[in-house]
Amino acid sequence: MVRRIVKPVEERRQEILSTARRLFIENGYKNTSVADIAKELGIAQGLVFHYFKTKAALLYSVFDEIATEGQLATRTIIEQHSGPVIDCLPLVLAQGQQFRNYDLLYSELAGDPAIHEYLQDKLSRQSIPLTVEIIKRGNADGSWNCDYPEGTAVFLIEGLSGLFHKSTDYNYDSAKDFIVYVLVRLLGINAQVNIFDGSSSLIGSVSDLISNPEEKMGKVHNAPTEEHHQDLSNRRL
Repeated sequence: MVRRIVKPVEERRQEILSTARRLFIENGYKNTSVADIAKELGIAQGLVFHYFKTKAALLYSVFDEIATEGQLATRTIIEQHSGPVIDCLPLVLAQGQQFRNYDLLYSELAGDPAIHEYLQDKLSRQSIPLTVEIIKRGNADGSWNCDYPEGTAVFLIEGLSGLFHKSTDYNYDSAKDFIVYVLVRLLGINAQVNIFDGSSSLIGSVSDLISNPEEKMGKVHNAPTEEHHQDLSNRRL
């Protein structure tokens, strides 16, 4: 007789969630069944449904976890950096590297109105307040000049969410330079942006850091120099 392994409630729930997340990433949402998740864990399907009433509820919990991780990572970067917040921007955007793992999942679900509504609500509640906070801090330390922090935050977060909803061929690499371009325009940074050839020094440095974060992360935490302050002045509109 096989002995049933009893685990604490939260440990078992997290185990199911982590396994579902991995399988959704590897195989896609539609190609992953609750039976697949249960088999991977060596448990009955009924136990999965005990913790998550539907497969969709499991997916939403995966999105909740991803969003929470992203917010915590961003807040940690901002709070640990004492210099101009513009220096944190590449590191914050570099967090998006993780979304390369979700290209298959996001592409598969783009266009689903229920998923879009859920994600937009989640992003609004979690991302907009933090984005407003970052924009206001950047205004205060001279990183940029944004007259409407609240409206800009809403436009940015909900606009990018809408872009995901409309795009059925989403992938992170093709989106990153566009995201940087939008940030430069919305925040009032004078970076002499050229969206067609990527000649902007800001776009170049941010995109490079997004691609190679481990090589360049340390530079962001250096104390600002006189040359740095002069560079900040040149960036402002």
